[in-house]
Amino acid sequence: MVNSLNGSDRRERPALTGTLGPDYEEPVSGGGSTPKEFVPPSEVREVFSRGISQLSERLTTTAQEHSVEATMARVRLHPSALAKSHRHRTLFDRRRFQVAGVQRPGDILALVTRSSIAGLTELVQGASQSQLAQLSAVAEVSPYDASIVRGTVRSVVTLFDGTLDDGSSLHDRGLQDFEHRGMELRPYGRASNVYTTTQLPPNETLRHMPWLRGIRPIMKFRPTARLGPHPVRAMSLPSNVQPLPVPIVGVVDSGIDASITRLQRLVAARESHIPAEYADLDHGSLVGALAATGGGFTADPSYFPTAVARLLDVQVLGSGDYAGIDEDDLVTQVEDAVQRYGPSAGNPLGEPVVVWNLSMAQESIASEDLFSLIATELDRIAQEHRVIFTVAVGNYRDQPLRG
Repeated sequence: MVNSLNGSDRRERPALTGTLGPDYEEPVSGGGSTPKEFVPPSEVREVFSRGISQLSERLTTTAQEHSVEATMARVRLHPSALAKSHRHRTLFDRRRFQVAGVQRPGDILALVTRSSIAGLTELVQGASQSQLAQLSAVAEVSPYDASIVRGTVRSVVTLFDGTLDDGSSLHDRGLQDFEHRGMELRPYGRASNVYTTTQLPPNETLRHMPWLRGIRPIMKFRPTARLGPHPVRAMSLPSNVQPLPVPIVGVVDSGIDASITRLQRLVAARESHIPAEYADLDHGSLVGALAATGGGFTADPSYFPTAVARLLDVQVLGSGDYAGIDEDDLVTQVEDAVQRYGPSAGNPLGEPVVVWNLSMAQESIASEDLFSLIATELDRIAQEHRVIFTVAVGNYRDQPLRG
């Protein structure tokens, strides 16, 4: 996650994916000369003593199971100590805690090695009253346990990175380990340290891997279920001779029905990733009509109003085996279309497609704690190609629906 400021003042914060880039800067203590004391010094020492003991035990385990003395720690801050000014600069130093990412507010994930455990122990034992007050912002230190939920067919694997005591990369050690186990990891778009796989070893083998942030089922997107008759079918009337609008909206969906005359004349180009025999054009045609008319036909479903945009039809959904699309495949196909038709391309339409619509339902609700990977990838594509994505919200099949 990067916050770009004017000129060369570019400060990088811990990424949600667990990756630190070369521009990362260690937190700087602030907030005045007298640090706030959240708990008494005796409790501070107890928190760190307990955490160091647990982390030392985990290091022994990872050395036995994975031949590396490293583990990931979860450093949980007091709810009233979330401000950056309460983070002790010496604590979040690469010699003690290498910050590798964040989770929910107040949870900092950091790499710990055998040498950093020794440095952390020395820091806590020799801390002054002022340093203990700053360390009191930490409510808990404990080993991090990766969330492991397998997909039925494909899974998303996210790895941590960091520098081990021998100078090697934690991320690279993880890739080597998975390769040794016969697992094929495919990069997820251009997201750092994120992969997809159809092969996973037993859970007991995955447990305590220091490089493993988590495993989850891959999300699959489908057309949203439609209620009632198709509202655009009744509009299949001879088209009036009207000037075609200039803007073109990219509709990434299930395809637009060419038999709907007034809609068909607005389609500037088509891209299809679905065999013709698996086409299901209902949802894509409805979304296309909404995009072309700004939703104007909803007031009178017997009348197709004057269009305000033309359409680029990108068909990625269908029926049967093509009724759904995996999230990483969707990112690939969207980026491929944007590269050909967006503002940065030698556009064959003569008009760059700036607005792109995705109105799909996903089979599972994204995490409430993190930005989803597909959201971060769409943000990246939008920034690189200067386009805008409009993404439907609330298209959930199951309860609870968001308010």
